Amino acid sequence: MNQLLTQTRRMLENLTGAPMDETRDWAAVLSTLKAGKGDVILELPWQHPDAPPERHEVVLKHLSQDRVVYYNARSPQSLAVGTILPGNATIPERRVEGTGLESMPLGDLQRLFLDGEGAALLPTERRSR
Repeated sequence: MNQLLTQTRRMLENLTGAPMDETRDWAAVLSTLKAGKGDVILELPWQHPDAPPERHEVVLKHLSQDRVVYYNARSPQSLAVGTILPGNATIPERRVEGTGLESMPLGDLQRLFLDGEGAALLPTERRSR
């Protein structure tokens, strides 16, 4: 898996004691969201304005009709809800949903995940210690 996601998994497991599974299986990501289990961490290709493409993590929160709402730590903080963020060669157009929250159509996220060789951290059942 990707080094960035592996570091995040180790950090979260050490902080929370809750195991996480790394996966490249889009069906598992979608199933987790449909089950109402948010806080799915995705690692994807991403390109910010005036920067080269890089690997970037976002936290999927929930599905909202045909869109997925996610937390993006690099989201512009001063934009009004509903503001459209233009896409580029790497990422599709997004919409501001709140402070740090963005959304994009589910199909666009699926393509970004599959085409960009994305990976995810999914919560697993708590193991007894």
